[in-house]
Amino acid sequence: MLTPSLNLLTPLLHGTHAERLFASEHQLAAMVRFEIALAYALETTGLAPAGTGLACEHGSVGFPTVAHQQAIATGAASSGNIAIPFVKLLTDYVRSSAPQASDFIHFGATSQDLLDSALVLTLRDFATALDGQIGRLIAVLISLTEQHRNTLLAGRTWMQQGPPVSFGLKTAQWLAVMLRHRERIAAAGQHVAMLQFGGAVGTLASLGTHGSHVAKELASRLNLACPDIPWHSQRDTVVDFATFLALLDGTLGKIARDLSLMVQTEFAEVQFEVTGGSSTMPHKRNPVDLAVVLSAAVRAPGIAGTMLSAMVQEHERGLGGWHAEWETLPDLCRITERSIGAMNHALSSLTLDSEAMRRNMDRQHGLAMAEAVAMRLSPFLGRPAAHALLEHASRAAMAQNKDLSYVLCADEAITKHLSREQIHDTLDPTTYLGSTATFIDQVLATASEANHAAH
Repeated sequence: MLTPSLNLLTPLLHGTHAERLFASEHQLAAMVRFEIALAYALETTGLAPAGTGLACEHGSVGFPTVAHQQAIATGAASSGNIAIPFVKLLTDYVRSSAPQASDFIHFGATSQDLLDSALVLTLRDFATALDGQIGRLIAVLISLTEQHRNTLLAGRTWMQQGPPVSFGLKTAQWLAVMLRHRERIAAAGQHVAMLQFGGAVGTLASLGTHGSHVAKELASRLNLACPDIPWHSQRDTVVDFATFLALLDGTLGKIARDLSLMVQTEFAEVQFEVTGGSSTMPHKRNPVDLAVVLSAAVRAPGIAGTMLSAMVQEHERGLGGWHAEWETLPDLCRITERSIGAMNHALSSLTLDSEAMRRNMDRQHGLAMAEAVAMRLSPFLGRPAAHALLEHASRAAMAQNKDLSYVLCADEAITKHLSREQIHDTLDPTTYLGSTATFIDQVLATASEANHAAH
């Protein structure tokens, strides 16, 4: 009996839907679906007797059993793939009830036709589920952006404070990327949903002049696109799907990195409702969701890199490169689904501390607003001179541990052009958000248009 050991990390690091889609039972079901569709296609094009498709469909009911799964797994070790023992066992199984029809199981196909087509059927289902997850994340980001468009937050560059932003601007940036990712998943899902059917070397020679007709009928029955030519050793579509997943994981990792910095005790700008504890520190509230997302972001580039490396395949059918994809791509799908699910969960339970955000912004005593003062002085002094003057004032404020406003108001080179009231107004972070509102409105408008187009 095929009883793989329980992977203790699966619930933490793998998406449940992807885990089911890429499980042995689902994979074998997709393979059966291909073979039955092929039998119908052969019948429709006149290469198999009437009734062949239905006989194969009825004859395959109940296949594979657990014993068959064990035999397929064992047979793959000597045959090099699971298709060869699968086809033999399915043929024998159908023969017991439909001897004549069983002759047309796998007729004209090769192992790679079967496995690649079963894969793209699974990837199409996965793409649909992932699109739903992306849609949910977009909805959460729209809500956060609308709610916090004016919530002030220190902008940070090179891990240092800069001029202010709003948390809504930050979430709008995340939203804009996710909108692009939703376009990418639609394109990647469409490109990958393409029939593989070429026979031994991509010529369908065993079907004579009927090959392209069988291919079109088979594609139609599986609801897959029928390519102009088989793609056995041209792996661009499946690798495109993999690279999209790595891009998505990278984006989710960037969001998680920002949030992980904001959740640090010293900043405490955000918190999450559901967190993990510590085995030794009773007070700990660990951001488990962020850990899951960042783990996927670390792993995804290497996994996608394996898929890219596997593209270099030999002649009409590759040796080793194709085999390297079998566990690689499903693994990437599993961690990506878990990652976006964790991000959805994290953002849905997110709470902000706007007072902490303002306190952190004020810790530098107004230094982050030095650019604003320099820009206001530029018409009087020129930009380079104004920049140098504020650079000197900022260093003086740090050395004296004084507010920047104190130093500026005591500097005649500055008060000659700006009054104390103007200096204080310029140092107000709420007045230095630039085009923030416009940018947010533009992203929200794009999100609204995308939502209307989807419905």
